[in-house]
Order: sequence, then C-alpha cells, then structure tokens
Amino acid sequence: MSMQKTADSNRGSTAGLSMDNQEKLLADALQNVRQHAFAMKRVLDQQSIMEGLKHAANMLGELRTSLLSPKNYYELHVVVVEELHHLELYLADEFEHGRGSHDLYEVVQYAGNIVPRLYVKHL
Repeated sequence: MSMQKTADSNRGSTAGLSMDNQEKLLADALQNVRQHAFAMKRVLDQQSIMEGLKHAANMLGELRTSLLSPKNYYELHVVVVEELHHLELYLADEFEHGRGSHDLYEVVQYAGNIVPRLYVKHL
C-alpha cells in the first residue's frame, strides 16, 4: 500500500468486512503509520520541522477511517499516539530552548487539516 494513500478512500462501514479483511486493513494502516513515523523522525533529526509535521499529519490521516472495528481502531490509535510522542518531545525541546515557537504556530496555519493544528496548539 502506498505511503501517500489517503484514509479518505477508506470511508465506509465495518459491516460485511471479514476478520481477514479487518486484519489486512489494520496491517496496512499500521505499516503506513510506521513508515511516516520513521520518515518524521529522520527529518526532525535534520531540523526540518515542516517535513516532520507533514509526516505527522499523514500519520493522523490514517485515523480517518470507519472501516476498522473498534478494537482495531483503538490499536491503530495507540500506535499513532505513541509515534507522535517523538514529535511532542522534539517540540518541547525546541520550546524549552526558545527556538521556533512563533515560527511553528505560523507553519501549522498552512496545514490543510485541523487535527495537526490542534495538536500543536495543545503543546
């Protein structure tokens, strides 16, 4: 499954999906999250906050599905939150050292999705 695949195409209902399909959907979503998490960590290590935020937004985008059962959705949610913890630590360190808080708020205003903006605002 492509890293760029959006979860918007996953809209639908869990009704009629077999356990095998559920497991495949979860595995695909988790793979996408892990790929974006790896890329996010790599670019944050290179001090590229904008690229890091793009990967974080893509991870959050994987949560935009109604195809997963509540149990599988919860598992996906837990993994996304765990991976976003790295971003939280990075941003806390940046703020602690007085770097980039104003710039960060400026950058997230261009995010096309409200969730990344709210996530950064919460920090």
